[in-house]
Amino acid sequence: MHVSLLVKNYIVAWLRDDEDKMKVAWKPFSGQIANVAKLIEGNASEFHNASVELTRLQMYSQAYQLLEVGTFRFPSDTDILGDLLLYGVKCQSLSDIKKHYEALEKINKSKWSWRAFHFSIEFLMELYKASSDVTEQEEISKKIENTLIEYQEHSKFFEDQSNREKCFNLKYEYYILLKKIDKALNALQEAVQEMPGKCPQCALQLADYYFEAGEYESVIAPATIAAMVIDVQHAIKYSYLYFILGASREYKIRKEGIAFSEENIRPIYRAYYASLVYTEQDDASRMKNIKNRIRVLEYDSGISSNIDFSEFSL
Repeated sequence: MHVSLLVKNYIVAWLRDDEDKMKVAWKPFSGQIANVAKLIEGNASEFHNASVELTRLQMYSQAYQLLEVGTFRFPSDTDILGDLLLYGVKCQSLSDIKKHYEALEKINKSKWSWRAFHFSIEFLMELYKASSDVTEQEEISKKIENTLIEYQEHSKFFEDQSNREKCFNLKYEYYILLKKIDKALNALQEAVQEMPGKCPQCALQLADYYFEAGEYESVIAPATIAAMVIDVQHAIKYSYLYFILGASREYKIRKEGIAFSEENIRPIYRAYYASLVYTEQDDASRMKNIKNRIRVLEYDSGISSNIDFSEFSL
């Protein structure tokens, strides 16, 4: 049976809450992996895609079981090994999934996909958090930092350069874990400098950090970059992005004591309007907040926003 059909049958049975058919659908996975691998058809990409379908429904154990068959069939596929680390952390012990990290380590890193780099580092970060031994933590840290360097270097040659940003995001998360804030922010700034047209998540993360820290004037540059990027993967929340951009521009004008004018208020209105456009209709709290800020601005400046609020559920 093909892996895609097998997973489809299992999910359909699950959606119908039919336990008997779920067992029947999953029966091909019973037995030794070597025997199971002979029964299930599909290439490496199809095993990966099938596991993704399962994890969308939080079925991590089933996805892990499926991928173990996949890695038996395709032992050098780094996407599958990376997936095993990602999902294994959610349903297996770290000691049990370490074998997949070790298998990955034996493959030349020029063959690694972004998933292999990313999820192996996340696995090492979990090992770091689970350890209470300082010496062991130092060894794990050294591995993480070396792999991050290789990840960043190899990411320059990824076919999809949108995936390159993930390296800088992970670098940020790693240094946040170590409470090394300056290094964490440097990772985001490095992404913005190196690939301003392909780093919406890093730019927004940087803007968000400054916004939460109350450094509103520092929000504007990275938030503007994030807003300019063509984000085909919808990786960022534009409603929040435009809100903090508008609020920070407003703060800057008020702090400097400059009189509002058509020139300096229109970018604020445009940001707030864009935030309204992207805000989900059920997020009444944010929509009301934005509307109130616009009304106060109109009153303080004497300049109408010309926004028709009737097009929003306010």
